[in-house]
This record gives sequence, structure tokens and C-alpha cells, in this order.
Amino acid sequence: MSEGTEAEPYYQECIEKYGDCYWEDGVQVGPFARYNLASYYKKAGQNEKAEALYAKIKNNYPDSIDHGGRLLVDVLKNQ
Repeated sequence: MSEGTEAEPYYQECIEKYGDCYWEDGVQVGPFARYNLASYYKKAGQNEKAEALYAKIKNNYPDSIDHGGRLLVDVLKNQ
């Protein structure tokens, strides 16, 4: 479900329906789904869509983390 063109609707659903939910390790579903969707867009050459999602994470979720405990904004610096 999380790879290829079929991944996009699943990420959108996660963002829309579960965006305010958290996994037990403190990862918020919405920002993390945006990060993964942006990564998919980047690989697919849809850079504008990816950058829009990266900006949303930076502006609205600066304290969000990945499953390794790293801030997503720090992970984005390597994108």
C-alpha cells in the first residue's frame, strides 16, 4: 500500500482521516504521511507537489518526528 501510484490515495486518507492521531512512539500520522507522500512525489518527478508538502510540515508541524525520534524538519534538510 505504501509504494507506487496506488500509495497516493492511502496517504491522502491517512492525512484526512487520521492526521491528528499518534502512534505509540509519538509519531503523528498526518505529518508523517505527508512526508512519505512528498517522498513519493519527489521520486515521481512531481517536485512542486513534494515541496508544497515539505513546506506544510515545516510550517505547521515543526515538532513532528519520524519513527526513529528524529525531527521531520531535520530529515527534510537532507531531501
